[in-house]
Amino acid sequence: MKDFMSSKYYMVISVTVIALVVGVILSFVNAKTKDRIIEMYRLDFVKGLDQVLPVYANDPYSEFITVDNRSVYEAKTADNKTIAYAVQIISSKGYNGLITYLVGISSAGKVEGVFIVQHTETPGLGAKITQEKFLTMYNGIADPVELKIKKDGGAIDQISGATYSSRATSQAVAEALYFIKDNFKLTSSSELNSVNSGDL
Repeated sequence: MKDFMSSKYYMVISVTVIALVVGVILSFVNAKTKDRIIEMYRLDFVKGLDQVLPVYANDPYSEFITVDNRSVYEAKTADNKTIAYAVQIISSKGYNGLITYLVGISSAGKVEGVFIVQHTETPGLGAKITQEKFLTMYNGIADPVELKIKKDGGAIDQISGATYSSRATSQAVAEALYFIKDNFKLTSSSELNSVNSGDL
């Protein structure tokens, strides 16, 4: 009986020690991995800024401003003139979950560029929204109506078999355009209201 109890306690102590050691190791790995993930996201975000903004002389990532609880990244010339804005839009309307967009809008009120920071869309279908030939269709558009996919009366060719992903992208870009135009007064209120904001 004594040997049994001793064996039982030994097993409990052994399992506890092993659990503690594994816990410490996992915590260490998690801390290292977390830092790496954050850094990878930052690098990807900066890459996105380079793609959606024209050539700039400042550091938009570090010099962002906050407008209506959103971070806005301004592209400026050497003489400190703002030539474009970038804003992050997170859409819940993708087919498989959240899609994080970075959208650039020029000071003339036109789409400068679109970059997808993160997504979980289906490979070979919805994931095609990351392709340059799709995203560049938005460039130069100033009218929110045109930002819709053709199925909804706009000018954007939706990706075959990926209507949800295509529509989510169009709505995200339109949301960014409305936000920048409204907050930085790039257009008149009448133009902003030319499209029902309920369509966003």
